[in-house]
Amino acid sequence: MKMVDNDTIIMRGPDNGHAHFRQGPFLPPFLIKKFIESGWRWRVVAEPNIRPENTTGQAAISHCVGISEHARKIKGGNTLEPVPVMQITEATTPRA
Repeated sequence: MKMVDNDTIIMRGPDNGHAHFRQGPFLPPFLIKKFIESGWRWRVVAEPNIRPENTTGQAAISHCVGISEHARKIKGGNTLEPVPVMQITEATTPRA
């Protein structure tokens, strides 16, 4: 957000705080494309809903890197910024 003067604020696009991404053949050609075509071209919290679950930070980051790679192949997708999400379990440690 940037304040231009007392009457004008410039905001970049809205964030999507809850988007369910899946895995498999429908992710790149359908889900990611539909998000971008629907106007979600900025930050999106990437709820993974995948198997195995993202139970480490690295797994969550890898999932988002894959989403970004597919998004960049779609017109307008270069600004999509998936936010990594991991599942916290009893086995989660600060190093996870």
